[in-house]
Amino acid sequence: MKTKLIVPIFVAGTALLLGGCAAEHNSTQTTTTSQNQLTFTQQGVTAYDWLEHSGEAEALRYQAYNMAKRNLGLMVLEQSAKPKAVILDIDETVLDNGKAAAYQIKHNVGFNQKTWNNWINQSAATPIPGAVSFTQYAKKMGVQVFYVSDRSADQIAATRKNLEKYGFADANEQGHIVLSTGDSDKQPRFNKIEKKYDVVQFFGDQLTDFGQLFENKTNVEQQAEVKKLHAEFGWKYYQIPNPTYGEWETHLLHNTYKLTDAQKIKLAQAPADADAFTPTK
Repeated sequence: MKTKLIVPIFVAGTALLLGGCAAEHNSTQTTTTSQNQLTFTQQGVTAYDWLEHSGEAEALRYQAYNMAKRNLGLMVLEQSAKPKAVILDIDETVLDNGKAAAYQIKHNVGFNQKTWNNWINQSAATPIPGAVSFTQYAKKMGVQVFYVSDRSADQIAATRKNLEKYGFADANEQGHIVLSTGDSDKQPRFNKIEKKYDVVQFFGDQLTDFGQLFENKTNVEQQAEVKKLHAEFGWKYYQIPNPTYGEWETHLLHNTYKLTDAQKIKLAQAPADADAFTPTK
């Protein structure tokens, strides 16, 4: 499950001002909510700036796709009973939604579905560095390219338009863009593709983009799975950097969004290992 939480990192819940409250109380509550939202936004700005403007982020993206190209060149030499394929996530894996995140920062707003839908329907996302070239290389090598995303199935036309605009391979092929029909677990969609194809590489900005093995697990449990599969990263699995949102957030919030804004801020500002180091005097 990919939790779509673009900047800020810890998204403030919408304050519900109950009827019957005094006007003064409402004003205070609104001000507090606005201040909390501003705090959340400020927490996310550094992550956004790094991802969108640093050479390091760009280098990591190219590094992943360059490595994948070289490895795919070896994989196609191996015999298999089924045609080979690769599966890529879309958001922050092949398409960069930084402009939508910038809007949220400028206007001090958290994620909301209406604005997100509007952004997708504009087909305005730009390619992640290295992604287009990789998909074109895969196609040239006779490998089928699939895009599996938790975008809603009714957004397929806008998504296809966005991918085709930049020349992503197989974006115009029927059945190669596989979106969600309600279930965020990608494994059933992977299984369907794998019935016909030998999927040799997966790409994503979230561990759950690699399948059920990482679903419904805490950060600690996911880290343990990564350790078990460490040799597969950079061969079968390619992690695209994204520090701005993800399931790791829900785990840091103890798997709940029922905390108050103030509690979320406190958790964000008090890392679990904050007491692991004490400077000597």
